[in-house]
Amino acid sequence: MDDGNYIRIMIQAHELRKGNCVNLNGSSYYVSQIMWNELETMRVSGKDKTYIKCSYVEVEPIPLTPEILMNCGFIRQERFHYSQVFTSKEGNFIINQLRDSCEISYGLDGNLAIISKREVGLHQLQNLYFALTAKELEVKL
Repeated sequence: MDDGNYIRIMIQAHELRKGNCVNLNGSSYYVSQIMWNELETMRVSGKDKTYIKCSYVEVEPIPLTPEILMNCGFIRQERFHYSQVFTSKEGNFIINQLRDSCEISYGLDGNLAIISKREVGLHQLQNLYFALTAKELEVKL
């Protein structure tokens, strides 16, 4: 139900890669194919796979939550009163969720890349992780 306060965040086609996780009709799907005017998404449930074709305007970002980050293998660090900090197992990927923004840094000194945004979607983290590490971020939804 739209109460007037909900702002729909669309994902632009150029932001997506095969394997990105997106929200479609309230459920999490993986992008399995990217076409000119539509996407094919896949939902995995046990051994069953469900494929759905949809338009780009139907998919939304999956917001980064502590649960999602831990399902991606990040480790929650000591909790601060103003932020939540998560690191990769290697300790070189740091996500700092502040009250009004999310800061992502990469590198042992945290200076190789710093991204600060109000909201970061899981697909954006997947893309950034791949661009900086040349490895896919393992996502378990």
